Amino acid sequence: MHDIVRLCEWGRASINDWSAGERALTRHAIAHWQNENHLPVAPLTCDETGLRAQQWVGVVEAAGRTIEIYPKLDATLLDKNTLPQSKAAGMMSNLLWMLDVAEHRDLADADLAGLDSLESFFDLFAWILARRLLNELEGGLPHHYLLHSDVLRSVRGRLDLTRQVTTLWDRHDRVACLWDEFTPDTSLMRLFKCALRFLQPRVSHATTVGLVSDCLSLLDEVSDIAPFEALAQARVMFWDRNTERFRLSHDLARRLLGGYAPALGSGSEETFVFLMDMNKVFENYVTAVLEHHFATLVRTQECLGTLFRLERGGIRQYADYLWQSRGALWIGDAKYKHLTKASGQPLTFATLNAETTSFRAGQVLNAGDVRQLTVYAELSKIHPQLKTLGAPHLALLYPYTGNATLKEDTAVAWNGAFFHLMPVRVGGFAGAPNLNEVLGAVSLIHG
Repeated sequence: MHDIVRLCEWGRASINDWSAGERALTRHAIAHWQNENHLPVAPLTCDETGLRAQQWVGVVEAAGRTIEIYPKLDATLLDKNTLPQSKAAGMMSNLLWMLDVAEHRDLADADLAGLDSLESFFDLFAWILARRLLNELEGGLPHHYLLHSDVLRSVRGRLDLTRQVTTLWDRHDRVACLWDEFTPDTSLMRLFKCALRFLQPRVSHATTVGLVSDCLSLLDEVSDIAPFEALAQARVMFWDRNTERFRLSHDLARRLLGGYAPALGSGSEETFVFLMDMNKVFENYVTAVLEHHFATLVRTQECLGTLFRLERGGIRQYADYLWQSRGALWIGDAKYKHLTKASGQPLTFATLNAETTSFRAGQVLNAGDVRQLTVYAELSKIHPQLKTLGAPHLALLYPYTGNATLKEDTAVAWNGAFFHLMPVRVGGFAGAPNLNEVLGAVSLIHG
């Protein structure tokens, strides 16, 4: 059992009891993962001063130590590096819900039954992979013809003439054969089996253990291979109608095994890193929520224009979200910030500016974030395809973890645009989460 160190995004943790070798091995594991994912900055630093995390959430295993990094929205759940099981289950369920919606998009209701004891990130990863993969495997394993060759006593398939007349020219009792075998033992299935074998000893949640075992039983005819071999074989995949349904599971399995690496200079020691950029997770989650709520296609990272009217170097401006609803243009910007930490209630302009409150709009809302959205509004007014839609509605979308009734609040910005404070629920669900409960009702009637 590895010693566990827990911290949150942008948090710090002391590792005074770690040796120099353990720190070096951890840095090597993080550097390997950083290089594999082409990141300019390390997601986690480890030195004599301790651990310092950025916006990445997940797990690092190295030198017999485990580092768990949790979402910053759940920072209050950590108490001096401890996480009670009841709180861990709620946090993991909320994170699982976000990941399901962000990655799959087509889930209106996440099946979270039985997750009352989900405690670790490995349980989380295994649940996401095995639950979906089991449904896909029960639909039938894709088979392909694979070429086999061997030296046999009698002919099977067709004769390998070149080998027969060269290396076996004087062996009349041996026949070089080539034949095709219709088998499920393909590179895709080997990748899945390897990922499940890797997760199996690390999973403790009873339901998840059952899911992993059920998947492995369906993959009984598939070969067991090492992670590096599985990744090499699955580097180039040819998708067809029989395998397309496995694409999401393939992507997750590759990401999981991509975090595995042997630790240089440590014998049989192995390392594992799997981290998720929570900014991206929240942005993808919000995309799915908006598309469900407004029943329309939401365009992401849409260029609205440039800050300078130059042929080159105009500084392009990209909106996180752009969509239309009931003839109105909406421009949205996702801010993965815990804006409601002080009050626990969804933001309203009246509350932010009340004389009795200890904080003001300028302290909670970043002026740069507001200014950015209003610039988007001005650019949309001169955009060739958008200017005919009139003044846009602006939405600042922020995560909300409380259990109060969701509602958006609106004020008129300096340029006349309607500015909406729009909470997006990422926790505090009453019962099973549902996308209908994630975004408050939005009205287009203002003044």
